[in-house]
Amino acid sequence: MSLSLEILLKHASKEVLSVIPGILIIFRVWRFVRIGHGLVASTYELQQHKLHLAVSYIEELEERVKKYEDEPTRTAKMDKLIRRLSSSNVEH
Repeated sequence: MSLSLEILLKHASKEVLSVIPGILIIFRVWRFVRIGHGLVASTYELQQHKLHLAVSYIEELEERVKKYEDEPTRTAKMDKLIRRLSSSNVEH
């Protein structure tokens, strides 16, 4: 790049030399755009990974809750029945 600029600067006319700063600015801006895009892309991928982990964790917790909801629970009626059965066994 520097060799081509040196050759260009030695043999260029004033009109060409007046355009060079604009071209260099465009290259610099393009470089910043590429760096910014890389940052956005990597941040997006990181957030997608975190989102996937969170969704997996939520699904696991929902399965655990459903498992516990499906298990028979002791209600007041069941407790009364157990007490009645245990008291009738004691009497015999």
